[in-house]
Amino acid sequence: MRRSTKQSSPAPPPQKPSSTAVEADAAPFGVVSLSGLVLDLLPFQIPLLLIHLAPIGWAPQGQLFGQLLSVFTTIVYLAAKLSVSRRTALPPNSDPTLTFREEGSTMLVPVRYPSRAEKAGTPTKKVTMAELRKHNTPTDLWLGIDGHAYDLTSYAKNHPGGALIICHLGGKDATDVFANYHPASVYRTMLPQFHVGEIVDHKVSDFVKEHRSIRQELLRRGMFETDYAFYVMQFTRCLAMFGTAMWLTIGGTSTEQRLCGAAVLAIYWQQLAFIGHDIGHNATSQTKASDFNWGTVFATATGGISVAWWKHNHNVHHVVCNSVEHDPDVQHQPLFATSTKAFEPYTSSFYNVDFSIAADPIAQALVGVQHLLFFPVMMLARFFLYVRSWMHLVGHSGSIGRRSQQIVHMAAFTIGLTALINTLPNWSEALMYLFTSHAIAGVLHLQIVLSHFPMDMYKGLPYNDDTDEWLIMQCRTTQNISCPQWLDWFHGGLQFQIEHHIWPRLPRHNLREAKQLVKPYCKRNDINYVDLPWFEAIAGMITSMRAVAKEARTCPSKSVSFYDTNVWAVLNARG
Repeated sequence: MRRSTKQSSPAPPPQKPSSTAVEADAAPFGVVSLSGLVLDLLPFQIPLLLIHLAPIGWAPQGQLFGQLLSVFTTIVYLAAKLSVSRRTALPPNSDPTLTFREEGSTMLVPVRYPSRAEKAGTPTKKVTMAELRKHNTPTDLWLGIDGHAYDLTSYAKNHPGGALIICHLGGKDATDVFANYHPASVYRTMLPQFHVGEIVDHKVSDFVKEHRSIRQELLRRGMFETDYAFYVMQFTRCLAMFGTAMWLTIGGTSTEQRLCGAAVLAIYWQQLAFIGHDIGHNATSQTKASDFNWGTVFATATGGISVAWWKHNHNVHHVVCNSVEHDPDVQHQPLFATSTKAFEPYTSSFYNVDFSIAADPIAQALVGVQHLLFFPVMMLARFFLYVRSWMHLVGHSGSIGRRSQQIVHMAAFTIGLTALINTLPNWSEALMYLFTSHAIAGVLHLQIVLSHFPMDMYKGLPYNDDTDEWLIMQCRTTQNISCPQWLDWFHGGLQFQIEHHIWPRLPRHNLREAKQLVKPYCKRNDINYVDLPWFEAIAGMITSMRAVAKEARTCPSKSVSFYDTNVWAVLNARG
């Protein structure tokens, strides 16, 4: 891999932002063609229209309502699809003291803003990377950002993303992590008050400069700006599916029709989760409060998943993706172990419990057949998310934004699903309905874990040097799913997980275009970039899990107390 340790020139004093914009390079988020429209409608809207046109026992008024719903959502969807949104591109930036950042729209702003002390004329303190690395404990947390050190010790406990994320970055250069999780205003209004000094020996390699320049180009093109027509289409799709699911479930005259309603409800949950995922990353409205409100109303009230729990878990996952000790999304003992690196005892920093497969016969037995358990577990995984959401909202001792609001929405989902089940004629059909809807929704869980389970796992924390810097770690621990554009609706952005992990706030509708910049960059720099077809990726994951299962079956068996098993650890997990 080509590297350079050439030191960057110190940035001149910050200047006022430029607001000059041009229409050059403006582009729609997608090319609309007749064949594209047909392929886009075929997977969901045309089948729903046919369902509503077919009598299933409703009164004439109800039948008319269903037909109007389908026609209305089709018209709105087409109108949004045909509305060509123009991105406003900015001219190239040649001023080293300025950089592109985003906050709803792209803006050209100073690389850094001076602290109050600097404004008063106090000489800037000089620190070294060696000194920065010493400040890496929860009671002494410094981060390096754009060649300057910041002391976030006092702020960590109030961090909206959780203190754990800052702890994981303590003593490290967090420039890329910080840039990809914070809007422009944070650099201006919050960072300066924590400024310690300039890192005199801070170096940026040509390799890192190049991938940062790709982010700058995406910002310059306006690709971090949300196209609201896209989300009108997504919400319309969900409305059509939810209405059809209720139509078939409540109005169906046979078990088959009502189970079809369960299947449509499952697809609605899948599509809703994709929107919830975008909202959780503030990639829709780009405003934290607005996205949070939309998330609780839709993802929580109609999907049953707490946005606060998801963000609490997911933000850590993104920063330390596939770390054995630190990523909660790969800590599934005693059911799954995606690498033999998880066999030896370790302490989960997220759950605050000890895990060990090598010393746990129960975990060895379950992991030993994990490739057989995988699909059945995925079919029931949604029930686990309900439990985790409630546990977080009710039992988490830390601060949770709008906790009572989320509890109300979770209760609304629980009551609503219970009422829906009670419309079914008997308990056997109710159980079939629950199983069908949740089993089919399990495809979402398959899509989520497929991105990371077969990829490299590591021990410890990343971002120590150029060998494990930001972009390299996302490519090491994440894979894409190659698919034609007309199937993007099915994957919901998860087919571009590499690009999403590199730039979490990049709106989903621009990930395909971003891939066209990332993949050649990885090829030029000999970086592993995994992009596999759907079924090939699934086969590879199962093969990998089978290999780990074989190793688990050969682990020496030990007789231990139940209180020393992974089952007991899970029951006592925090986080």
